[in-house]
Amino acid sequence: MKIYDDGYFDKYEIGMCGESLPLRRILNKLSEYENRGDRESAIKHMQYWANEAVCSGDAKSLFTIKNELMGLYRINGRREEALSAAEETLKTGEQLHLSGTEAYGTALLNAATVYKAFGLSKKALPLFRRAEEIFINNLEPNDAKTGGLYNNMALCFADLDMFDEAEHAYKKAIDIMSVNVNGQLEAAVSWLNLADLYEKREGAVNAEGKISQCLDAAEKLLEDESLPRNGYYAFVLEKCAPVFDYYGRFVYAKEKKDEAKRIYERN
Repeated sequence: MKIYDDGYFDKYEIGMCGESLPLRRILNKLSEYENRGDRESAIKHMQYWANEAVCSGDAKSLFTIKNELMGLYRINGRREEALSAAEETLKTGEQLHLSGTEAYGTALLNAATVYKAFGLSKKALPLFRRAEEIFINNLEPNDAKTGGLYNNMALCFADLDMFDEAEHAYKKAIDIMSVNVNGQLEAAVSWLNLADLYEKREGAVNAEGKISQCLDAAEKLLEDESLPRNGYYAFVLEKCAPVFDYYGRFVYAKEKKDEAKRIYERN
């Protein structure tokens, strides 16, 4: 179902002074590229500003930019760059004494997701657990970040054949996202992941009823008329469509692929 010298940290000193980069403008431009589905331009944009952060000695901005870059690399299947960005982000966060903060917890979550995506679930799990501890200490129980954490941690559990732990984490993710504004999208993804879990744990025939219920729940959430039909909605449709296709809901899968394409073209 589902451009930089890696050694520059050897000569990069966190204490160097330099003017802060215009992060709000940088991230707004990133959002424009993402809303158009232009991921290559998004990567080039963030690579440029990562280089600027290094040249100006702006470690805080570099931490934020590399945090975004690791996700972009992951989505585009750029394994080595994603893994490198993950390690650099965590190292910068430690040098900035951010350990224990919400920002560092988010970096841990993103890095763990990168490791998991590229087959390193054993390395990812301790990072997910550290992120969970930080979020519990810093966020409200139903914060959307915690919902995302449990969905991705569940994927990691499933990779490691920890099926009961995975099911529990998916259900926690669904419960949390169900009370968040526009959380239907993430909840739909968790329902589809849960369908995959049931197939893996019980077999397609034995789990047919459960799988069907999961697909129905996901469809209902994706069709919620209150959701903004923006670039992120299109991105989620792209993620979900192959799962519906895999389970034989071919017409619905094609409808969602076509809808995602229309949204990107409109943006």
